[in-house]
Amino acid sequence: MLRHCTILAENVGGLADALENRDAAEDLVRWINRNYDNEYTNHDYRTALRVFARRATDGDDLPKSIEWVPSGMSNSHDPVPDPGDMLQWENDVLPMIDHTRNSRDAALIAVAFDSGARSGELQNLTIGNVSDHEHGLRIHVDGKTGQRSVTLVPSVPYLQRWLNDHPEPDNPSAPLWSKLTKPEELSYRQFNNCFADSAERAGVKKPVTPTNFRKSNATYLARQGMNQAFIEDRQGRKRGSDATAHYVARFGGEADNEYAKMHGLEVEEDDSEPLGPVECPRCQKDTPRHRETCVWCNQPLEYGAIESIEEDQKEVRDQVFRLAQENPEFLEDIQQARRFSEIVDENPDILEDAQAFAESLSDE
Repeated sequence: MLRHCTILAENVGGLADALENRDAAEDLVRWINRNYDNEYTNHDYRTALRVFARRATDGDDLPKSIEWVPSGMSNSHDPVPDPGDMLQWENDVLPMIDHTRNSRDAALIAVAFDSGARSGELQNLTIGNVSDHEHGLRIHVDGKTGQRSVTLVPSVPYLQRWLNDHPEPDNPSAPLWSKLTKPEELSYRQFNNCFADSAERAGVKKPVTPTNFRKSNATYLARQGMNQAFIEDRQGRKRGSDATAHYVARFGGEADNEYAKMHGLEVEEDDSEPLGPVECPRCQKDTPRHRETCVWCNQPLEYGAIESIEEDQKEVRDQVFRLAQENPEFLEDIQQARRFSEIVDENPDILEDAQAFAESLSDE
């Protein structure tokens, strides 16, 4: 609840005014409705506002300026997840990762899907919350149902690469999702832009909020036949959660197949592709399974990978020559783009700082 109120204060302001002024309260609710179409998240913010008002004023009754704020779900709320909105590792998450521009964003996207953690849990992670595990890495989060540990598998090579690039990897109190060259926490907008920007470049049209990554993780687990208790424990949900039950009921058909197989029935197998990383034969480090080369040492991982890389390089070279022939000014544009790229490489945070500056101007 405290984090919800903090976000409201940072993005809207007027929390204290809302205790006496209905217009200020309406501004807060308007911002909630504009930014959170997810019923559960929207409900959490409205509930946080009401709890804040009750605790900040004398007496048990809500102030008149707040009591009108609805505390329930809308009548049109459908708790059953929409399959069309659910992100898939191969079709949505990996393309987003491949279109990131730094190791931090790639790690954040991978960990969001792998862990199924809440947005606030993800954003609050520190370097000290990451530890080794026999099957990969583990993150320790503090959420609604208390502290829990979540073992990571497919996101491990991405997170390891970011930890290697992190500005203060030996400082346990440093924010895990920091700026690229400074151990400073990302703003709420910058955090969400890590998802939105890569999705736009990758052409992913589904919702890419951290909340939808959490839903998609629950969907994936249910489709793999994980039971409700496992999903609740991994995602930090209360036992007997209605939300988890909806995922298991909607996407848990694979468990029915296992039951049929147990009784001797023939079931058509739909083998899922493994998501976990593979070990590079040269450097012995974990690297993403779908990559043709190791992310650490560029060792080709499959037969034909070298030929494929050389063909791609030749195609790019041919396209550049063709464009230069058709438009001689193209080479000058390339030089300008290269100079800009060098500036960004030397100052990795400059784009985020410029974006934050532009956002501050738009808020005035």
